[in-house]
This record gives sequence, structure tokens and C-alpha cells, in this order.
Amino acid sequence: TLTLAQEEAVNHMANGLIVIGTAGEVIYSNEEADRILNCLEQEEGKRELEDLKKLAEKQEYLFLDKCAAEDGEKHHTTEKCVYELALHDISKGENNYGQTLTMAEITDRYYYTERLQRDLRSKTREVVRIQRDIIGRFAAMIEARDGITGLHIKNTGNLVRVLVNVMAVDKRYRDIITLEYADMVAAAARLHDIGKIAIPLSILESTGRLSDKEMDIMKKHVEITDHVLKGIVDDDIREIAIRHHEKLDGSGYFRGLKGDELTRPQRIVAVADIISALYGKRSYKEAFAPDKIKAIIQADADNNKICPAVVDVAVKNMESIIRNFEKKKEAVLGTYMQIKKQENDIYEQFKGL
Repeated sequence: TLTLAQEEAVNHMANGLIVIGTAGEVIYSNEEADRILNCLEQEEGKRELEDLKKLAEKQEYLFLDKCAAEDGEKHHTTEKCVYELALHDISKGENNYGQTLTMAEITDRYYYTERLQRDLRSKTREVVRIQRDIIGRFAAMIEARDGITGLHIKNTGNLVRVLVNVMAVDKRYRDIITLEYADMVAAAARLHDIGKIAIPLSILESTGRLSDKEMDIMKKHVEITDHVLKGIVDDDIREIAIRHHEKLDGSGYFRGLKGDELTRPQRIVAVADIISALYGKRSYKEAFAPDKIKAIIQADADNNKICPAVVDVAVKNMESIIRNFEKKKEAVLGTYMQIKKQENDIYEQFKGL
């Protein structure tokens, strides 16, 4: 009676069960296993037992278009029926008597997890969209207060994108720099100077050399940027944005970081910020020529101030970088001129009130 009960329980268990002998032959398979194998044969043709064992060993799933359950229903029109396979040895002491292969249907659990992951990816994209919207609003606020700084922020973001694109085709970086990597670094670059919104315009627009006191105030913009961004954007992006004035030898600000404490994205933004500042026209200087820019950043790299590897790419490709940067800068300048025109129009409408 006990033997019959055991046979009945095994034959009607929810999971498919195959008992495999020491020579690899099938000794026994229950009804559920037979249904699964029958469905598999109808969909893909006869599959060798070794193929199923390999799936189990690799912890890979078996997918069927139609469930092997007696009602044969599909879960959803876009979903397959999913089985998890497990292979176990039948042994006692040192003796091995074969193996068991179990096939458990996990369709609902599998797609529930997949749907969670899909929802997470969707929410992540939404967070990125919101962060980029915040970035754009910060830039617009700064432009409204100080157009030159606003242009520099956007131009540095564009210059980073151009520089990263050049690095992406360099054999030293092509396996490292992905589209997501480029997006992250460019997004951080567009935030690097937002702390200047709290710096007096008399300092930002000064046409002469800043005094020591004024320079100390100017340097505060990095700490202000850190304070503004904390809790709003991803920490990796925030750290890239606030480290553009750090130097490899530890002489930078505001933390005095050095060497390996500065990541590659942070080093890229630091180099791009210098190129953008040198190439851009400011209240206190004219734009520098590409050859002069190359000489300055090369000297900084030689003196262990900025990353030699990034500078090497920038110097070797400076003409191409400037050419592509100019294309992007024209678009930025056009947007800026539109904003200024709108400001003037609004002023004209309300100045008589």
C-alpha cells in the first residue's frame, strides 16, 4: 500500500520528474514530465535529454509557447511558459545510482520579476528625465542672472560630449565609454558651475584680476554646488560636477583631493572646463587660439595638475574637438539670443508701468 501511495504521489506531483540511470537512460518519468516533453517535441522537435541536463547545469530556463498543464493555457499572449530545471545526484555513501531531473513551472514568478525589473527601468528613466529637467532649469536660472556663466555651463557640457565622443573611438577607451557613460559625464558638466548663482555679479563680471578675498568668494561656488545638488541628483553626477577644480597633485579645491581619488569622468570634466574657459570669451579676456590652449593644458598635465591621458587625447584631436564644439556652440548661442530677446521684449512691455 505504501509503495502504491508513493507511486501515485510521484506520478501526480506538480513538477515534472525524470529519473536517469547511471548510463544516462531514462528509468522513469512522471505524467507532468511526459506532458512537458510532449509539448517540447511539438514545438521544437525531439530534444535530447542531455540538452535538458545542460540547461539545468547552467541554471537556464526552459521556455515553451504553450503550458504543458492539462488545460494547456497560455498565461499571456506575449508570455511563454517558463520551467526551472534542477539536476540532483542519487547517491548513498560513495555509491552513485543515477540522477533526478525536476522541471518546475515558474511562469508567474518569472514574469512578475521581469515586470518589476521593467517597471524599475521605467522609473529610472523617469528619474533621469526629472534630473535633466532640473539641470536645464538651473542653467536657465543662471543664464537669466549672468549670461556668460550660463553660456559657459552649456558650452562645457557640449565640450565634454565632444571630448568623450573622441575618446570613445580611441582604442584605450572604446571598451569603457558607452552612451550611458557619455550621458552621465555630460549631465554632470552642465551642473559644474551652478553654485555661481550665489556669487556676486561684481565678481562674476569683473574685468580685472580678482583680489585674494574675491577669489576666496569665487571658490565658494563649488561648495555651494555641492550643497544645492545633494539629494537632488545622483551622487556620482554630483561628485563629477564638484571636482572640476581638484588637481592631481592635491593643490586644487575645495577638498584638496589628489591622484586616484579623482575618477576618469571627474578628470574629463576638469580638462573640458579648462578648455571651455580658455576658448570662450570672458569679461576679462579674449578667446585663446587652439595652439595656445594645447600648450596650456599640456603644461598643466606635465606639472601633474590635470590628467595626462585625457590631455593627450584632447591635444591630438584639438582641431576636430573645436570644429565639432563650434557646431554645438552655434545652437547654444542661438538659444541664448532668443532668451535675451524675450527678456528685452518683456522689459519693453512693462517698463512704463
